[in-house]
Amino acid sequence: MRQPMGAYGRSATGRRTGGPRVKVRVLGQPRVETSLGSIAVGGQRAKFLVGLAAAGGVLSVEEAATLLWPSVRPPSWRGALRVLVHELRDAFSRVGAPRGLVQRSGPIFVLDTGDGEVDVDLWFARDAARDGRAAWEAGDFVTARARAEDVESILAEGVLPGLDDEAVRDLRGGVTAERIRNLEVLARSAAALGDCSSALETVEGALGLDPTNQPLCQVGLMAAETLGAVARGLALYARLRAALASGLGVSPSPALAASYARLIAAQGGQARGADEPHSLPEAMRSRHRVVGRTTELAHLGVLWGRVERGEGLASVVVGPAGIGKTALLGELGAVVVSRGGRVLYGRESDPPSHELAAIVEALRAYQTRCARVGVPCNLGPLGADLETLLGSGSDNVRLAPRSRRLRLSQAVRGWWAAVGSERPTLVVLDDLHWASATTTAILADLAVDGPPEGVLVVGAARSTGSALPPSIGSLVSWGARTIELGPLALDAVADLLGSTGHDAARVAAEVWLASGGNPERVWELAELVVNPGARGRSGLARLDVDRLSPPARRIVRAAAVLGRATPASVVFDVADTDDVAALQEAQAAGVLGLSQGGSVVLRHDLLREDVLAQAGTDEKVRLHARAAEALAKGGTSSHTLVHHLARAAPVVSPERLAKARLSAAREAASLGAYEDALSALDAWRVERSDGGADDLDALVLRVECLSALGDPRLRDAVVELLERAVVLRRIAAAATAAEIVTAALIPTLVGREDPAITTRLQAALERARRPEHIASLASALALSRVWTASARDRRALARRAVAALDRRGGQGADALALATLTRAHLGSLEAAHPAHRLASARRILALARSTHDIEGVARGHLLAHDALVELGHLDEADLELQAARLCAAALDDQVRWEVEIREAGRRLMAGRLRDAEAAAEQALVTVRAEILREGAAAVYGAQLMMVREAEGRLGELADAVAEFRRVQHEWTVWDAAEARIAVALGDQGRARELLARGVAELEDPVRTDITWLARAVQYAWVAGDVRDVEMAQRLVALLAPYRGTVHWSVCVSLGPVDLLLARLLMLADPRRASTPLERARRLLANDGLAYWRARLADLVS
Repeated sequence: MRQPMGAYGRSATGRRTGGPRVKVRVLGQPRVETSLGSIAVGGQRAKFLVGLAAAGGVLSVEEAATLLWPSVRPPSWRGALRVLVHELRDAFSRVGAPRGLVQRSGPIFVLDTGDGEVDVDLWFARDAARDGRAAWEAGDFVTARARAEDVESILAEGVLPGLDDEAVRDLRGGVTAERIRNLEVLARSAAALGDCSSALETVEGALGLDPTNQPLCQVGLMAAETLGAVARGLALYARLRAALASGLGVSPSPALAASYARLIAAQGGQARGADEPHSLPEAMRSRHRVVGRTTELAHLGVLWGRVERGEGLASVVVGPAGIGKTALLGELGAVVVSRGGRVLYGRESDPPSHELAAIVEALRAYQTRCARVGVPCNLGPLGADLETLLGSGSDNVRLAPRSRRLRLSQAVRGWWAAVGSERPTLVVLDDLHWASATTTAILADLAVDGPPEGVLVVGAARSTGSALPPSIGSLVSWGARTIELGPLALDAVADLLGSTGHDAARVAAEVWLASGGNPERVWELAELVVNPGARGRSGLARLDVDRLSPPARRIVRAAAVLGRATPASVVFDVADTDDVAALQEAQAAGVLGLSQGGSVVLRHDLLREDVLAQAGTDEKVRLHARAAEALAKGGTSSHTLVHHLARAAPVVSPERLAKARLSAAREAASLGAYEDALSALDAWRVERSDGGADDLDALVLRVECLSALGDPRLRDAVVELLERAVVLRRIAAAATAAEIVTAALIPTLVGREDPAITTRLQAALERARRPEHIASLASALALSRVWTASARDRRALARRAVAALDRRGGQGADALALATLTRAHLGSLEAAHPAHRLASARRILALARSTHDIEGVARGHLLAHDALVELGHLDEADLELQAARLCAAALDDQVRWEVEIREAGRRLMAGRLRDAEAAAEQALVTVRAEILREGAAAVYGAQLMMVREAEGRLGELADAVAEFRRVQHEWTVWDAAEARIAVALGDQGRARELLARGVAELEDPVRTDITWLARAVQYAWVAGDVRDVEMAQRLVALLAPYRGTVHWSVCVSLGPVDLLLARLLMLADPRRASTPLERARRLLANDGLAYWRARLADLVS
């Protein structure tokens, strides 16, 4: 078998052996060289030889057939394979190479290198790359660079030039991944040795192979900064950013953004902005002096001091309108700015300007300021999502609803974390009593991890008695302290009045009593008491709007109804006047403000409330109706339009209001604001007329929203949608429901079949005629029945789905093709052999990339990882897992959990037990969805058992398992854990008792899901430990149907499952044990698996 090499053309010892030396070159044009001559290898023989070498010298017959005939195998493919191998051996013998260079041993082919007589260039490159990485980690940069340069000179020749089919692309992709990994070592070593020019050149070439490689780009930016090659560094960053946005929908990491900012500074573009002090947002600049808030301001100042030291904190300020919440936060903002901090400000409004008004306002202000001072915006790793929210990004990345919604929360937190890492940042979210349901939910999501380091988040809202707005409740759940502002004391009022030149002693008591200590009222009453005939002050104008002319009053009331800053032309339309003089009159009276852009707004919300209180009900209805008409002409958001139509309901037709609500729901869903979309749909269901044409489409949208939010009403909504779709023969709606249900109700690893859903999916499939509908429904059924239907039935469904996909004709790669193939792959055993599964995973991955489906990309990498692990190609599997991790960071908790359990499994396989336990814990805390928790606990428990058993400490878990059983007594995972502990403690009788009971429960389950499978694996280890033949036979029968399904990946994460199966079969049916035993040998031949090799040796002995 394969021998390690110290240098190409020599054995590990450097001694040549007898006979002609054989060099097998599989890179570039494949050929075999000896001292007697050289012979080129081409065509199918070249593919076979390269595939055999790329697989490490061991290739199964099935893998070879998939490699040679990736699409359709010829009827006599086995004979053709034998002929090909015979021809290859004859070619070898013509140049003196041994015919036994390629051997067949049962179901596998072997590239036999003898006693170091054969050198393979790809193997040499891999050994040298491994040596280079080890040298880099040890700090020997000279050796690391030399090895990496040797590797690059070999790998740069490429794979099978001139050939291009699916199998060749897979081979090429694997070698390219190894090359990129080596180029990173080469670039880092060159940079560490001070050769930044070579490092930058290496990175520029490597990014052409992998445009989304952030670690490589980081090396390049650092090298460019050192060299002063700013233009080249900026070009690198631009390439990476474009590739990440278009391919994954993410932005460069904060570290990369910081390097980019330093390059901008070096170019001089930041020269002015870098030192420009951060200014206080205009809305936080108080018109009046703040008094009587010393204690509150001191508390906020203490919090800010902790944030400056690196903490992440939150606080809330509540109180009635006009009490001085914004003014207090303005004082805090002034302190922050004076100490070099940054202030981000946004406020909610009534009517709402956006579903995420406060966040969007702060984001726009941040972008505007960055553009003004010439510094790059640091929006965090998901900045592309925020740009889409603002309408400035390209929303070309496909996401499942749940991932889209969770990414919205992650994007906001990522932005705050990014700016907080640059300098301490104060985030003020004002008027949160008007916050939308989505804003409230985002704040609740962020409470899970708390505020980012270096950020103080302060929310302000009105309070009504002891009740807090839901948005403030979300902030309080972060651990935020509530600061409640009460009325000013008499001495504070006197101080406030004295600062204006009034005779405080004469009027303070009168003003204090009349105003109730409300600062906004204090100002207006003071002016009225001191100068009853005065005009031009906003406070006086509030009490005396009726003194304005009728056109001016109409303008003021129109502005009050419109609520927020609105173009003057719209205000004139609503007021039914175009009297500019009247607008100027109101402005001169201090009632209205007019911005440079021509927008009109009332001076204070308290003034607005007073004006609306003076207006009659009929007048307000009329004004809201006119506002809806005026805003509709200007293309306002549906969210705002619904606000006015709902308040004009007495004069607006129910059909128009229902239509507007449906439009608002669609608009909100398109932004990921599913909570607001669902609220609009709930209202629409009440107001719509029965039998409307939009009912089914609205129900589809409702299912999407419930899916995104993990709402327990989803199941009933799906059943209703499927029923109505079948009755109305709207099979397209049923197909859409199938897409959603397989993504939400039947998550890939944890779901279970729901007969109410699968029965209706079957009914829809029976009525489906269009190929795209058949593809969706059949593949959804194949996946949804993965726990209960026979492999034969699921294979039939999968084949039907793929056949329907092929019948569409001319559609090519699209979202439907991706979804159908993924479900068919996951739901059937059609690709039971790992080589088939790998080829299928590669196809899914290519489709996902072409359709910009980030979840599909992550799924494709995970499927490829699982197949590669079973094939024993662990280095390649690690690369796939790293790629999946990059995608999963921006997806929902299920995908992230699947990545983490595989990471724990890989560490467990490698014998890195402490790392494995830490990774298993990380996987457990990743889970937040209720549907995942029991399954995640079962997998965590099984992984923890494997770790502690390997350490000889399994008995220590007895008390912990007893406590878990007490807390979660309804879960079924604990008996399997107790059985393994009983074995460790030597209590064979107890272990056998628990084993018998557990297997009986597995054979007649209440439900079959991931918890069931994790228990089955645990009981399988117990059966082997106690050598119970009957239980081994029954467990083999239980586990066999799941080999090759996606659920097998969980088994793989619990250790080498082929070793487990071989162990069971040695007890149950020794004749069948040879195949899993051989697979276990192949897998455990890899470096770093000493613990499991020892267990294999024990089994064999």
